[in-house]
Amino acid sequence: MLQVPTIPTSLLGSVVCTPAVAAIGDSVCVEVKAPNGQSYDNNEPGNICINGVPGSKQYLVWNRAGKKTINVTAGKRGAIEKLKAEVQINAPADGKQPPTLTVRTAPHNPTAMILTVENAPERRTQGTPRTRPPIHIAPRKTAMGLQTIAARDAATHPVLLPTTRPRLAINAGGGATAAAYNWELGTVAMGSTHPTLQHDFATQLNPNRPHTVFHVKVTVQQPGDAPHVIQRSVSVANPYFLTRQRGVLQPPVDSSDFSAQFIDGSYRASFTVRNPEATNLTLSSMQLELAYEEGPREFELRPAAASAIVLKARGTTRIDVAIPKAQVPQQAIAFSVHYKGTAPNGLPVRVSAHFDLPQHMSKKLLVNAAAQTLLSDLASRQLVANPTSITLEEVTRLGSYGMLPAASSVALHGPTTLTAMDMHMAPPFPVDGQECDPWNLPDHIPDGMFCMPTQEKRWMQMPARFMNAKKGDLILNPSNGSLISAVLQTVTPPQRYSHSGIMTRNRDEITHSTASEDRLIEFIDGDGARPDVLKYLWPGVVTQTVAHAVDGEDMVDPETGKKYPIAGFATIESKMDLGGVAPEIVPAMVVKPDPLSETLEIRQTLHGIADFAAQQAGKSHYRFYCYTKPAIGLTDKAPASAKWAANTFPTVCSSLLWMSIKQSGVPMEGGMLEQSDLAGGAQIVPSTPDGLYVYQSDERIAAGEILYSKIHEMVLESAGWFGNALTDAADDTANQMLNAFASDWCESDAKDSDAWRQTGDANAVSPANLCFFDAPLYGYAEPLIYRPARWEEVTIYKWKKVAQTGTLHGVVHFDGKAAAGASVQISQNQFTHSAADGSFTLANVPVGSVLVTADKQALHGEASVTVAANKTANVTLDLKQPSHLFRRLTIDGWMATTDYEFAAAAYPHSVGDFYNIAQLGPSSSTHVVKVFDQVADDAMGRLILTLDLLANDVIQVKATLRCYGEGYADGDNYQEGHLAPFTIGPGKTGTWWIFVDGDNYAEAHFTLSNKVDPS
Repeated sequence: MLQVPTIPTSLLGSVVCTPAVAAIGDSVCVEVKAPNGQSYDNNEPGNICINGVPGSKQYLVWNRAGKKTINVTAGKRGAIEKLKAEVQINAPADGKQPPTLTVRTAPHNPTAMILTVENAPERRTQGTPRTRPPIHIAPRKTAMGLQTIAARDAATHPVLLPTTRPRLAINAGGGATAAAYNWELGTVAMGSTHPTLQHDFATQLNPNRPHTVFHVKVTVQQPGDAPHVIQRSVSVANPYFLTRQRGVLQPPVDSSDFSAQFIDGSYRASFTVRNPEATNLTLSSMQLELAYEEGPREFELRPAAASAIVLKARGTTRIDVAIPKAQVPQQAIAFSVHYKGTAPNGLPVRVSAHFDLPQHMSKKLLVNAAAQTLLSDLASRQLVANPTSITLEEVTRLGSYGMLPAASSVALHGPTTLTAMDMHMAPPFPVDGQECDPWNLPDHIPDGMFCMPTQEKRWMQMPARFMNAKKGDLILNPSNGSLISAVLQTVTPPQRYSHSGIMTRNRDEITHSTASEDRLIEFIDGDGARPDVLKYLWPGVVTQTVAHAVDGEDMVDPETGKKYPIAGFATIESKMDLGGVAPEIVPAMVVKPDPLSETLEIRQTLHGIADFAAQQAGKSHYRFYCYTKPAIGLTDKAPASAKWAANTFPTVCSSLLWMSIKQSGVPMEGGMLEQSDLAGGAQIVPSTPDGLYVYQSDERIAAGEILYSKIHEMVLESAGWFGNALTDAADDTANQMLNAFASDWCESDAKDSDAWRQTGDANAVSPANLCFFDAPLYGYAEPLIYRPARWEEVTIYKWKKVAQTGTLHGVVHFDGKAAAGASVQISQNQFTHSAADGSFTLANVPVGSVLVTADKQALHGEASVTVAANKTANVTLDLKQPSHLFRRLTIDGWMATTDYEFAAAAYPHSVGDFYNIAQLGPSSSTHVVKVFDQVADDAMGRLILTLDLLANDVIQVKATLRCYGEGYADGDNYQEGHLAPFTIGPGKTGTWWIFVDGDNYAEAHFTLSNKVDPS
């Protein structure tokens, strides 16, 4: 018998839309009020969703004109409430496309979003360059040029000094200013020079609510224009709450090293954990998990070791990891640490962190010479955050700014970029001067032969991976604006996941069933969708690398030969932002065995399931009806009329996984629901097949109504501004698709029927239902850790043959005083510690140049010294300050220059972006100068930023703008203006502008951010 929850008190009273009539791009506040007329203000006691997104008050925008329907649902199964409202959206009065706010996820951070103002107004100067008076000459065509300004360090590119005193400018000024884009993000406010901003809401989430709604507002302020305000709500799911709801406390890891470094005989790394609870949490044990390449031993879980780490209440705690070399075999390519404890309320506490071992990678991907040069150049010019680890995201951003050379795309992504070096082959016999691997040495090493680090560095590419997902684990992808997400967001309780897949290799490969909506839209016309295209959706089951599954991979339509991007785990929040819906940020999840209970036998069973799923690639088509009756995949085969899909069986993403697990013979649910399953909305009856769940007719109909509206908008949007003429076609297509979902009816006459409204109960499985599957195979879920592709700098080791050795003696200092207990090493096998007076001695050191490193907790120092035979060489190592004292000042701005050229019909004018990172530290660079130039014909604007690190992590800034005339290369023909010196405190951001108007005109706008430099 189906267990029905107690009917709750009514939640829905009315829906108020303000204003009820708006223009495209304008914000409409949609607020759901209680039956007594009171406002919930997003603190409602139960589920209230507006157009499928949780939250009783949301600011929505639309990008198409017309009458728009707003669907509101609330309550639980057996007691679903529904309300509707309408708003009228009109075209802009001026006929122009207004600025709009779009939202994308940041896949490597489950609580961050990337906000972009689309159709942003052109930048303009805040000052007023003079216009050319009319003259009677032939007109000269001078287009405004957009380019990128290269940064220069004064240390290597001295600022041009005048040979004569600079003339006073006719006019100059500037100062602190409102940024062009001023953002209000909940309780956080900030400004930016550019229309794109990334923000992490993690610390603003309420740990006791499944989601938090933020009303994001951006004010676009261009000189001379009235402020333009865009407001749009976003709903951010709380991954901590989601796992706590399943009975496990998983405090989030806010930051983590990507790779472990070998120091003092151990592999060392660190990460920071944030405890959202009001009480301390204690981690009482730690287990080491080793990861290997594919093979007999793909993972190894070591016995638990005691720990006593206290996570501070509502605070962050840094955890340092040190794994002795003896515990890490040379075949291991990565390792994880799993911490366990018990909360005061009795719930288990889990914290895990994952680290690469780049030097151990069995296929070490070294980039080609052109890429080596490019990456080293980016690091040396301080255009990246970490000079030894460059992310693909950073390179992409610099490319969008035009700050990469034209050949960079080929260098980094061309077919000859990567050279595979199998580092786990039997190591060759040592040869003097040849490269060696200190983690994979030959069994026999001749006397006097040493594998020594050099000062040579080399870049290697680390592929995109799901770091905490192994072969056989299930991946849940959040709703991505697809048709399926519209359905699942409206069931009760709302489901936040619309796609799923199974890992078919450790970390880097996934198999899933998917469909190309772009291809489907191509086959929609005035008579709806072509029936066979709608019923047998392409491509079905595919296997992709994680990089392709996230970023997209072009696949060829077998019928038309046209290419379509396939990316079931895409980073983009929505392929087609139809408006009328608040964007929602939800963490991707991995469903797996409990890491601390997993056995080799369990993992072998999961491998068999994964292998079965991978074998279905190319044998299946995607079928909407599988969301109503997934069991048809066990018996049905497509007929010859299905064309490309003939003889393939039907699946959707979750039914493929259900079928793959079912064939293993291992129970998924076992006929009994746990309390956490019931809390998550799971329902079964005695006739429900194992691993499927009951969906009742009322929630299916409610979901259908939301889907109807979405399909209607999708068809109109695909037709562009002329879509209003296709209203009847949109209605037909919506009916046809909903009948495909409800009853597999896809023929042309389905478009004229709303039979889908008479749907009944169904036994089905969705991506979110996979969390209900039981142990031992599954039963545990945690946020997915996605590491984008990056390039990592590694040290090159070479064999060094020496007939004689010497002795190395030195002292380690920190802040001018002796540093005791520092680890000192010259190779993986030769290390010691500094004594109480900071001194150390190493014997049997190979003669020649030796690189010496010293480390003590977060402090690091290194030096190169020459060792002579049978003699003692002396060296002093100075440790650098802790990372929080090192500051990273991000400089992001643009500059415009105008050449007041004599007798020109229009003054030559140019605009360029600039971006740079200045790194300052107390023991290295406390004084840095950055120079940016912008040329317009015979004139040049030059911005000079002088940066000084003061006490308490404060940075003082002096800004000078020079405007050079003809012959600027000589450096003595300019006028300049200054801003009064100002300071930026730690964690602060500000925007400034400065202009000089004299013989020529220059103006610069720049945003500065003072943050910790973790590199």
